[in-house]
Amino acid sequence: MKTNKLISMTLLSGLIFSTNLFGQDPLKAAPNVYKKVLLDNKAVRIIQIEFAPGEIAPWHSHPIHIVYALSDGKIEITDKGQPGTIAEIKAGDVLYLEPATHMAKNIGSTTLKLVVTELKPAVAKNEHGANMAADHNMVLPSDIKWQEAPASLPLGAKAAVIEGDPKADGLFTMRIKLPANYSIMPHSHSADEHITVIEGSFFMGVGEKFNKQSAKEIQVGGFAVMSAGTKHYAFTNQESIVQLHGLGPWTITYVNPADDPRNKK
Repeated sequence: MKTNKLISMTLLSGLIFSTNLFGQDPLKAAPNVYKKVLLDNKAVRIIQIEFAPGEIAPWHSHPIHIVYALSDGKIEITDKGQPGTIAEIKAGDVLYLEPATHMAKNIGSTTLKLVVTELKPAVAKNEHGANMAADHNMVLPSDIKWQEAPASLPLGAKAAVIEGDPKADGLFTMRIKLPANYSIMPHSHSADEHITVIEGSFFMGVGEKFNKQSAKEIQVGGFAVMSAGTKHYAFTNQESIVQLHGLGPWTITYVNPADDPRNKK
């Protein structure tokens, strides 16, 4: 048995779908683990996972996918025809994984909570029709390098692109660190926006007017989707970090051009 404190390229790839005996859709193979589909469209399927101690996810397969860990945990993954691999997971770990068929068991003492984003076949190809690179990108919290956020956001925010390029075609993932009492005035995006709260809390509201009383608080581990073109706003009451992922090119258009930081001298 191989033990690895880092998440290996086989870690968690026992978490998603296919159709044969060894590779069922995880929602059918392990409904006790795959709790809820948060989003399912032509580009991605996003699944909420809660893996209780001792639970087993039988054989299942998945396409290219990205895993974000909401909590610490310890898991054993067994590839078809291979011995099991044990890995310790830390909250905040992010993985980019290739397709594989596996089974999994939570051998830790705590419930492991994850958010998994599966790429649909059309998204897993670049504009030339070739498959995405087979490299596994594993990003630990200590690897994240914060920089000034894009000029489209008000001053004070920091950003870190974890994967891809928000300005280019294709999937991207980035994190945004927001100071306390930070506001983003009503705006919309050119593509769907997927938000996961990593630290602190994040308030979001829908509409063309900024109204704190109408906004909803999203706490740590919470998730939200704003469809392309939806006018919405956001703010914080404490320092917070959110993870944003979607399909580029990703742009922001403010309802009132005067609210756009790019228009201010």
